[in-house]
Amino acid sequence: MEGNGGKVVWDKNSKRKILKSEVIPGPHPIPILGNGHEFHKIGSEAILQKFLEYRKLYGPIFRFYIGSKMWISVAEPEILEVILIFFLNFGHDYRFLVPWLGTGLVTGNGQKWFSRRKALTSAFHFQILDGFVDVMDRQATVLAEKLKQMPENEGFDITKPVSLYALDVICETAMGTKLNAQNDADSEYVKAVIELSSILYQRLFSASQRFDLIFKCTRAGRRHDELVKFLHDFAINVIRARRKQLFGDVNANQIDATDDFGIKKRMALLDLLLKTKINGIPLTDDDIREEVDSFMFAGHDTTTSALSFLCYNLARHPAIQAKVYDEICGLVLDSGKIKIKQFSLKLFPRQLNELKYLDLVIKESLRLHPPVPFVARKCSEDMIFGGKIFPKGSDISLAFYLLSRDERFFKDPEKFLPERFDLNENPEKLHPFAFTPFSAGPRNCIGQKFALYEIKTAIVKILQNFELSLADDSFQPIIEGELVLKSQNGIQLKVTQRH
Repeated sequence: MEGNGGKVVWDKNSKRKILKSEVIPGPHPIPILGNGHEFHKIGSEAILQKFLEYRKLYGPIFRFYIGSKMWISVAEPEILEVILIFFLNFGHDYRFLVPWLGTGLVTGNGQKWFSRRKALTSAFHFQILDGFVDVMDRQATVLAEKLKQMPENEGFDITKPVSLYALDVICETAMGTKLNAQNDADSEYVKAVIELSSILYQRLFSASQRFDLIFKCTRAGRRHDELVKFLHDFAINVIRARRKQLFGDVNANQIDATDDFGIKKRMALLDLLLKTKINGIPLTDDDIREEVDSFMFAGHDTTTSALSFLCYNLARHPAIQAKVYDEICGLVLDSGKIKIKQFSLKLFPRQLNELKYLDLVIKESLRLHPPVPFVARKCSEDMIFGGKIFPKGSDISLAFYLLSRDERFFKDPEKFLPERFDLNENPEKLHPFAFTPFSAGPRNCIGQKFALYEIKTAIVKILQNFELSLADDSFQPIIEGELVLKSQNGIQLKVTQRH
């Protein structure tokens, strides 16, 4: 691809064989380690800042090396648009996730991914998602009750209760299993997901551990295998129990028709997977486990990140928090008669969809703190983008985190300004690929509406019951970009009950 009057032209005819690119600027690599020694030296919390420095030095497109492997970082929306639409194969390093997630929606490529995506799209139909709001509402009520147990005027890390809320929601909606993680803060599943994610991230930026034989000989490699086995066993046990329940001796149409109170039950995503056929062939337990693990991975950590940083941004902007609270108080019940004054009332999808200002606040929080700061795609042939040569075999890092802080598209990018997404106040159209918190194109996040319902439900319950403030006026999160965006020192807040 090459720039032409601001447009991007896809040059499919480039036949050059290039071993490395001198055209794309970037930091000087050293033999064997590339630039990996820099990342190892500064630690994960400083890597995002290092990338921001690279962007300032080299522009929105730069290259760096991990070992001998070249990466090309792209934070240019016109180029992102073409890559996200046409380059569907994930980057080489997604292979590190395969032992855990298999080759399902998150890590799969080719025809298998396409068939799975097509088959599973119906699982996220709005009518099915609307049914999940009941689970989210119930679990968010538990979250609010847990926050009431926090001592007032004492700081605590809100990511911990939020993480357990997200885990309870995804476990019940994806697998139809009540994990009750919020009442079991020492959940082994939560610990396993957190520890495994950290191991995988450290491996990504380690020149030596990128080699499978070396990694397997390390303590981290052995622990990795233990954690993967634990998570697989957990998922398989749930799948087999649910399969037996659905397709055992009892008529599948009668199973779980109602709960103990005579209320019709919703179908879990697992139930849809158990009934899914691709080319007339049902999915095996391992096929389903790949997708269940993918749902758990993609739907737990990312939501925890998004919701935790949203709470942080509301806490440090009391006026914006008050405006969101006023909007919540303006909601009406389905009867259309009574405004929400009692803060234990059940929420419905229609009410969540009415929260237009909250939509702006969530977008701005996702801009400043995108849960997935980078996505990688594979360069399958020598290409030219924006006048720069992208060699075949290189991995392209789609740098959402860098793009969201680009002054060309976001004035005062470090400021929290929800109104920047209000088209009435800012009618100038933003490039559609300058802000893609759920990615974009054929491989966009299949569960983005699910995630937004989950985030909205939780924040409504929190603000109905509490005012959020920083644990200390000087508190700032130490941002680190692991597989998802996190704060190394947590999100330290205080909650004050409303009366």
